[in-house]
Amino acid sequence: MAKTKKIKHLWDSSKTKQEAIDFAAGWDIKQKPLYENLLIPYQIKLDRVFSNELFRQGHINKNQADVIRDGLTNLEFKTEKLSVEGYEDVHSFVESKLAEQHGELVGNLHLGLSRNDQICTIMRMFMNDKIDKIDLSLVVLTVRLGSEIKGRGARIIPGYTHHRVAMPSTYGLLLESYMEKIDRVRDDLSNWNSKYNKCPLGSAAGFGSPLKIDRTRVAKELGFYETTKNSLDAVSSRWEAEAGLAFALSLCMNHFSNISQDLIFMSSAGINVIELPSDYCTGSSIMPQKRNPDVLEVIKAKASVMQGITSSIMSIGKGNISGYNRDTQWTKYLIIDAINEFEGVPEILSEIIKGIKINEKRSKQLLRKENAYSAEKAIKKAIMEKTAFRSTKLRIERKLKR
Repeated sequence: MAKTKKIKHLWDSSKTKQEAIDFAAGWDIKQKPLYENLLIPYQIKLDRVFSNELFRQGHINKNQADVIRDGLTNLEFKTEKLSVEGYEDVHSFVESKLAEQHGELVGNLHLGLSRNDQICTIMRMFMNDKIDKIDLSLVVLTVRLGSEIKGRGARIIPGYTHHRVAMPSTYGLLLESYMEKIDRVRDDLSNWNSKYNKCPLGSAAGFGSPLKIDRTRVAKELGFYETTKNSLDAVSSRWEAEAGLAFALSLCMNHFSNISQDLIFMSSAGINVIELPSDYCTGSSIMPQKRNPDVLEVIKAKASVMQGITSSIMSIGKGNISGYNRDTQWTKYLIIDAINEFEGVPEILSEIIKGIKINEKRSKQLLRKENAYSAEKAIKKAIMEKTAFRSTKLRIERKLKR
């Protein structure tokens, strides 16, 4: 087995986990895969299901169906080694690969289909598959949050407004707020599924296919709940499903960005309410003493990138004539980029939260120093003395400002 080349750093990386280093490096030292290569397994599945339907309807004979099935099986075995490089796209790649081996026997592989309804279909298959994985990663994060709440939720920390100590709070209240945000994102992903888990295959170029197939059966075999109803809408709205997913991911990354800023702020010098795990911090190329929250800052950057992607998809989707527009091809690249940026974030955030140390002693010092119990004091005083809260609060406020 070949040894992994060790990457040299200009700072002491002995205490930092490799996954944190890789995450912080972003795309500096790795390449993105060809977009179409990611879609090969979905195109093979589409072709398998559709060729079975062609055989059932009598549009291809048994010999043709067997050749197509065997050819697709051979491609499946090599999926990880396959590349569309040198072919126009994933649709022509699979068809050409089979034709190179079997010639005219596979000539009806895409009978009655267009590349338009094929890409709409496999992109929805791809996104639906990714949503399942994304949702699972969010479940893992919420389980971690729940475990932390159970174990350390009662620890006292300051609550902040305007970046200033406001009132006493608990670590559990903070983490519970994170859980609620994530739960809403999971609802958004579920809503995406109910809106877009519908099969466009059979819409052809947008005006329906002359070939009559059982679209409902094909949809079920491809993993969809049902078929799209209007062929023109299915092709014209290619960007919409991508925009819906991008928005859900962007919203989630906004939450992750705010969580990251919480952790950066509360762990910063002079605050020190929490301490970040050293194995998820990085060093400086000039300052020996530094341990930086690079991973959390990268999450914030990813949130900004995600907003740009969402805006770009929405812009591509406006001002188009009903029917296919080549503009929408770029929504494929954008949503794959969005998913690439999102993947790994919930898991690494979970590990950071797991490793956080809470400085309850420091928290209480800050609360006392900043008179954070004065609101509670004013309320109790007003109740006990049966005076108006507003005047009681103002008396205490004037006293504190002397």
